[in-house]
Amino acid sequence: MSDKSINKLIILVSIAIMVVISAKYILPMVLKGNDVSLNFSELTLTNLENQPIPFRNIGTNNKQLAVFIFTLNDCQTCIMKGMADALDIQKKGEKIIYIIVHNNFDEFNSWSDTYAQGSEVYYVNTLDSYKFIKSPHLPVMIFVQKGKVDNFKYIFP
Repeated sequence: MSDKSINKLIILVSIAIMVVISAKYILPMVLKGNDVSLNFSELTLTNLENQPIPFRNIGTNNKQLAVFIFTLNDCQTCIMKGMADALDIQKKGEKIIYIIVHNNFDEFNSWSDTYAQGSEVYYVNTLDSYKFIKSPHLPVMIFVQKGKVDNFKYIFP
C-alpha cells in the first residue's frame, strides 16, 4: 500500500472512532440535560390564599395532570400560548394546573386576579423553583401520569 492510502485509512478509522465515542458517551450527556423533572415529595406550592400545599397532594393523586409552569417575566406571547394550550387540554377533560414562578407573592396574586380567574393557580418562589423544578427552559407544559413526569413540551411563540 502507498503512503497516501495508509494516511486515508488512518483518517477514516479516526473519524469512525470519534463518531462511535460521540454517539456512545457525549450525545447521551447532552440529551440528558434536556430532561424535565419535578420533585414531588419536597416541592411546596402556595395557593391564592397564601397557604402552603405540598405538590405531592396534587401531583400524585391524579391519574393524569398537565402542569403549565412559567415565570411572570417570560414573554407574554409564550404565556398566552401556553394558557391557550392549557385550555385545549382542559376541554379534553384533563386536569390542568398553573405554577407561576416569581419572587413576589403580591405580584403573582395581582396577575392571577387579572388573567387566571377560575383556574387552579399556584405560586413558587424563584429559589424553590431552582431546587425542585428541573427544566432548562420555561415556560414548559409538563404531563404527569401517576405521580411521574410522563412527557413535556416547551412553549415557544
